[in-house]
Amino acid sequence: MKRSIENKIREIAETKFCRFSYIFEDWNGASEVVDKVSLPAIICLLPVGGYLNFIHGRVKDSEDLLIAFVDKVTRDANGDDNEEVYTRMKQAAAQFINEMNNSGYFDPIDGRIKYQTILESASAYFTGVSIELNVKERGGVCL
Repeated sequence: MKRSIENKIREIAETKFCRFSYIFEDWNGASEVVDKVSLPAIICLLPVGGYLNFIHGRVKDSEDLLIAFVDKVTRDANGDDNEEVYTRMKQAAAQFINEMNNSGYFDPIDGRIKYQTILESASAYFTGVSIELNVKERGGVCL
């Protein structure tokens, strides 16, 4: 059976980022789950869309994903506290993209990758970064 893009991302998270919890949800579900897991966490949001690419009797999936990397901050965190965490999470995001590239599951991800800083005040206060990617399967499936 063919494994989904999300299954492959989960595998990378669970094998290469063992100290991170892994969450696969929409934003509403993720904000509830993040309060119940240990941080830091990798949050892979349900894809908003993607493409099925048909080439020479094969179909390859590509998904538009948002993946967030978050960690705890104190309730009254100041700019320096937040900066330390989001910088560390930015480094984790870069390492994660590198592991995606090394996995052989996806077409190489290179060039400029946009990130946004996250400052959240759920029950568990956290800070981090989210990255937007179009992830393309390397192999695809024969039709």
